[in-house]
Amino acid sequence: MNSVQINEPLLYIDQPILSKPKVKVQSGFQTVQAQTKKNNQHKSFKQCSIEEKIHYLLHIPKELPLLKCEVLTEGESYRGRLISEGKESIILQRQGRREQEVLKSEITDIRLISF
Repeated sequence: MNSVQINEPLLYIDQPILSKPKVKVQSGFQTVQAQTKKNNQHKSFKQCSIEEKIHYLLHIPKELPLLKCEVLTEGESYRGRLISEGKESIILQRQGRREQEVLKSEITDIRLISF
């Protein structure tokens, strides 16, 4: 029979007992843009102000098609795609027509139509 002989370790290394270092790390952060997005997440397009609607329509991701909208004023309504904004007006690209400038002060509402 073969007997297995168990030997004691030949070298003992004394390990010091170390405590884990205390790390001072920032647990999180939040930007103004993240707060704005968080606040606007629960707001539908209908509930947004005219300025918020204009900003939304002008800053759609490039991967998505431009949205058609209807811009309502006291006397008229304009259908098209919002393509730019100035200090006092917006520019709409109307289907089959030339660009239309509408004063922001005259806008009563903006409604989404489709893609």
